[in-house]
This record gives sequence, C-alpha cells and structure tokens, in this order.
Amino acid sequence: IDDRLSFRQRLVRQQPGYLGTLCMGALKEARPCDLQVEDCSLSAWSPWDPCDRACGGGQQQRHREVSAVASTGGKECEDSLVETRGCNINPCEDVACEVSDWSDWNRCSAICGAGQRFRHRDLTQMPSDGSLGCTMDLSQVEACEGERMDCLSVVDCTWGEWSTW
Repeated sequence: IDDRLSFRQRLVRQQPGYLGTLCMGALKEARPCDLQVEDCSLSAWSPWDPCDRACGGGQQQRHREVSAVASTGGKECEDSLVETRGCNINPCEDVACEVSDWSDWNRCSAICGAGQRFRHRDLTQMPSDGSLGCTMDLSQVEACEGERMDCLSVVDCTWGEWSTW
C-alpha cells in the first residue's frame, strides 16, 4: 500500500431484484493525501437581462457560472445558475388596428359585358395584445361593365343560303 494515497470503500447493501437498477460506480476510491478538499464555488450574478416585453407582463433572467468545480469530495454545486423573475407588469395601452387609404380601382376584368374590378388597402398598425383584432375589410370587389358597348347589342342567328344538291 502506498502511503501517499488515502483510500475509501463501500459495500452494496442490497443487490437489485427483478428489473431493479444496477449499482453503478466504484466500490473503492483512492486519492492523494496531499490534495485538499475543494467545494464548488459560484460567480456573482450577472445584471438582469432586458425584459422580453415592454408591458403586459414579461420575464427577465440573470445568470452565474461555476467558478470552481468541487473536487476530492468537496461540496457539489446545488444552487441554480439561472434566475427568472417577472417584469413590466403594467397593462399595455390598447392600440387599435389602422389601415391605409384605398388603392384605385383596377381595370374591369371584362373588355365587353359584365366583369369585376377590385381595390385594396394595407394594414399599417397591428393591434396591441388584448385589444380587438382588425375587423376592417382589406379588399373590395364590385361588378363592372367592359368598355366596348357594341358587344351588348342583341345579335340574332341568321342562316346562309343552301348549297345545291
């Protein structure tokens, strides 16, 4: 036995039964005698991150790191490395939906006879969370007549002359 090492051992108190978990790990450990036990140590907390929402209740976090890992039987790190808290809990002001002016009507889809034309407008301001959604139409369609009027007159069928037998 080497006098520069310190040993410890353990026994299995209960062997696993049917479908039980096996004992994992060593039965005997050794360490140098001149090493000192070192407990885990953690850094100071970072400043809080910015809140993820400007109003209506959000979250923010702060972090810290392990400065020294526990060694030679020292106390392990048990504390959390991340903290989360609520922030900006004041309710948001209701912001209504806003839309642009209507575009010009497009050309009638028919050259002659009945057709359709449409126009549109764009959403320029999304509503805030908690307010009513946009209920305004963003497009309109209406009936129209083509520009040529000669196609609107009644034209009856007429027969040509019979050919000879």
